[in-house]
Amino acid sequence: HGIINSVYKQIIKEDLLDDVFDLFNKKFSDYSLSKIKILDFIFWTVGKLNIKKLILDGS
Repeated sequence: HGIINSVYKQIIKEDLLDDVFDLFNKKFSDYSLSKIKILDFIFWTVGKLNIKKLILDGS
């Protein structure tokens, strides 16, 4: 978790995904999540989609 946390903090510090955070907050305006939680959700979802694609592609 140390490396992930470090990467997340760097992403936030350098404002690398501010547009993504804004879009996420607009889409899910009923929820108040920290940027760390938003990054967790995004990367978890990407991983899940990649696994599904691998399964569907038969790789």
